[in-house]
Amino acid sequence: NRCLIVNGVLKAFAPAGLTTYTIPNSVTSIGERTFYNCRSLHSVVVGSGVLSIGERAFEECKSLTDVKLPEYMSSIKAETFRGCSSLVNIDIPDSVLSIENSAFKGCIKITDINLPDRLAVIGEEAFFGCIGPETLIIPDSVATIGASAFRACTGIKNLYIGSNVKSIGEMTFRLCTGIENVTIANGVEEIHREAFQGCTSIAEITFPDSVRYVDSYSFQNCTSLKKVIFGDSMEHVGYGAFSYCTALEEVTFG
Repeated sequence: NRCLIVNGVLKAFAPAGLTTYTIPNSVTSIGERTFYNCRSLHSVVVGSGVLSIGERAFEECKSLTDVKLPEYMSSIKAETFRGCSSLVNIDIPDSVLSIENSAFKGCIKITDINLPDRLAVIGEEAFFGCIGPETLIIPDSVATIGASAFRACTGIKNLYIGSNVKSIGEMTFRLCTGIENVTIANGVEEIHREAFQGCTSIAEITFPDSVRYVDSYSFQNCTSLKKVIFGDSMEHVGYGAFSYCTALEEVTFG
């Protein structure tokens, strides 16, 4: 027997070189750190009865390439897949409302990030260091994007930020060097420090009328940026917000 199940909770797992594993349907919850550092594990199918997965459950499973999650999870906990550097495929169920801090940090091969339409919270550093998809859509359902949530996701080219996001956190898209097109929906009010710093492929940025605050260094070193258009509600542009934007040709104030 490779696992310890107590009252429906999978508490411990003995990999012994196992490469694939299907979690029994009798399991309703996976405990914290259950599969931590199981480096031989390539593929996991989570049983249909599982409703929750504890923090750091699959952290540092460096050979893990594929995980199928159940349909009824409401959240992906902090650091659940942190450091799973071989993980390529991850289907986030439509039931997920929150993706917590560092959930996929360091999953450097993830290219497909489909965010559910009901998602409300993206935690700090949630996808830090993932490659990311060519087109990333932050759904209108999302209210909070934590600091560094998509930092250094270099594969993103087209970015849409939904209307319910009031604040783009510090360093959220810092060093996303592939971003070429950014659409910020009307409803976003604040862009915080270094949010887009070092996004060297952005050529133009148009702020909707809802944006009133752009913090220090938020677009620093955006070396391809040629055109900036501010909306009518803009009140504050912070120190160095567009410093070293060496291609800048045109700025229009509301």
